[in-house]
Parts: sequence; structure tokens; C-alpha cells
Amino acid sequence: MSAAKRCFAATAFAGTTTKSVAAAASISEGLLFKHFPTKSALYAEILSEECAADPALHRLLELEPSTETLVVLIREMVHHFQGVAEAPDQQEAQRLRLMLTSHLDDGEFARLIYAKIAKLIGPVFAASLERAVVAGDAQPNRARAE
Repeated sequence: MSAAKRCFAATAFAGTTTKSVAAAASISEGLLFKHFPTKSALYAEILSEECAADPALHRLLELEPSTETLVVLIREMVHHFQGVAEAPDQQEAQRLRLMLTSHLDDGEFARLIYAKIAKLIGPVFAASLERAVVAGDAQPNRARAE
């Protein structure tokens, strides 16, 4: 994974090929594809690892599910995206372009990222929303129940 990170850091997503990643990792391109079916899947896994290693995310995931936790999660997500919009660094701007391009194209990269994020934060978010509904602080989505 570190070889792939170095390749993406040096040449960004568009400039990185699976061949260059395999060469940097001293493996065959076939072996790389055995573990990651596409370049997007590899990149999504790298981003997921970075998110999972983020101490701020771990602090959020350790919060007890509650209405207050739901508010904190939403506030932190909005804060993150607001910060990205106001002063994106080069890597974050690259990720935003990838997401936009993915939404306009086949959606593969966006789906991979959403799935990875959902695995990380989804359980605490869902549990907090359930607790907020039970406490009367939120209302269930009735359209979903039908």
C-alpha cells in the first residue's frame, strides 16, 4: 500500500498507472488486480486507510450513541466540507475532482468511497439517530418504512 501511496502522491490519480504501482511495489500487475480490481478501488482503499488512521475520526467513533453525538457527527461533517470548500489543499482538490468526475461518469469511485465511509462511521451515526428518535429529538423517516 505504501508503494501505491507514493505513486499517487508523486503523479496524482490521473498520472498514476496500475503498471507503475505494481513496479513500485515489486509485484506483477496481475497480482495487483487480484487484490484491487481497478485503480479506483486501490485509491479508495488508500483513502479509507487514511480516514481510519485519523485520530479525530477515532474520537468521534468512541462517542456514546445519542442525540448529542448525532449533532456532533453532523457538525463535524459540515465543518469538514466547509473547510474543503474554503481552502482545499491540492490532494483534497484532487479527491473532489475525482468524486465529481465519478458522479458524472460510471460512479465507481464515488460508490467505493461512500461504502468505505459508511463502514467507518455508519454504525455510530445510525445508532445515534435511533437514540435521537427514541428520545423524541428526531422523527423516523416514514417514507422509508413504507
